[in-house]
Amino acid sequence: MKGRLILAQAIIWGVVIIFCSILLIGTDAYPKIQGVLGAGAVISLFAQVGIFAADKKKQKEADTAAETE
Repeated sequence: MKGRLILAQAIIWGVVIIFCSILLIGTDAYPKIQGVLGAGAVISLFAQVGIFAADKKKQKEADTAAETE
Protein backbone atom coordinates (compact mmCIF):
# COMPACT_ATOMS: atom_id res chain seq x y z
CA MET A 1 0.00 0.00 0.00
CA LYS A 2 2.72 2.46 0.92
CA GLY A 3 4.55 1.73 -2.32
CA ARG A 4 1.51 2.66 -4.40
CA LEU A 5 1.06 5.85 -2.39
CA ILE A 6 4.67 6.89 -2.86
CA LEU A 7 4.52 6.16 -6.59
CA ALA A 8 1.22 8.02 -7.05
CA GLN A 9 2.48 11.06 -5.14
CA ALA A 10 5.75 11.10 -7.08
CA ILE A 11 3.96 10.98 -10.43
CA ILE A 12 1.48 13.70 -9.47
CA TRP A 13 4.13 16.07 -8.16
CA GLY A 14 6.46 15.30 -11.06
CA VAL A 15 3.76 16.39 -13.49
CA VAL A 16 3.04 19.50 -11.39
CA ILE A 17 6.71 20.49 -11.45
CA ILE A 18 6.96 19.95 -15.22
CA PHE A 19 3.87 22.09 -15.87
CA CYS A 20 5.21 24.81 -13.58
CA SER A 21 8.51 24.79 -15.49
CA ILE A 22 6.68 25.17 -18.80
CA LEU A 23 4.55 28.01 -17.48
CA LEU A 24 7.54 29.87 -16.04
CA ILE A 25 9.35 30.24 -19.37
CA GLY A 26 9.62 34.01 -19.89
CA THR A 27 6.62 34.99 -17.70
CA ASP A 28 5.75 36.30 -14.24
CA ALA A 29 5.76 33.24 -12.08
CA TYR A 30 3.32 33.09 -9.21
CA PRO A 31 -0.05 34.02 -10.74
CA LYS A 32 0.42 31.50 -13.53
CA ILE A 33 1.58 28.55 -11.41
CA GLN A 34 -0.72 29.09 -8.45
CA GLY A 35 -3.57 27.13 -10.05
CA VAL A 36 -1.31 24.29 -11.13
CA LEU A 37 0.20 23.93 -7.66
CA GLY A 38 -3.22 24.12 -6.01
CA ALA A 39 -4.61 21.49 -8.35
CA GLY A 40 -1.60 19.27 -7.68
CA ALA A 41 -2.14 19.54 -3.94
CA VAL A 42 -5.84 18.69 -4.24
CA ILE A 43 -5.23 15.74 -6.58
CA SER A 44 -2.48 14.49 -4.29
CA LEU A 45 -4.82 14.62 -1.32
CA PHE A 46 -7.60 12.78 -3.17
CA ALA A 47 -5.17 10.12 -4.36
CA GLN A 48 -3.89 9.57 -0.85
CA VAL A 49 -7.40 9.32 0.62
CA GLY A 50 -8.48 6.96 -2.18
CA ILE A 51 -5.52 4.65 -1.65
CA PHE A 52 -6.05 4.56 2.11
CA ALA A 53 -9.78 3.89 1.67
CA ALA A 54 -9.14 1.04 -0.78
CA ASP A 55 -6.55 -0.48 1.55
CA LYS A 56 -8.90 -0.21 4.53
CA LYS A 57 -11.72 -1.85 2.53
CA LYS A 58 -9.41 -4.66 1.44
CA GLN A 59 -8.26 -5.20 5.03
CA LYS A 60 -11.86 -5.26 6.28
CA GLU A 61 -12.80 -7.84 3.64
CA ALA A 62 -9.80 -9.98 4.64
CA ASP A 63 -10.77 -9.75 8.31
CA THR A 64 -14.37 -10.71 7.54
CA ALA A 65 -13.21 -13.66 5.42
CA ALA A 66 -10.90 -14.82 8.21
CA GLU A 67 -13.72 -14.66 10.77
CA THR A 68 -16.08 -16.76 8.64
CA GLU A 69 -13.54 -19.56 8.13
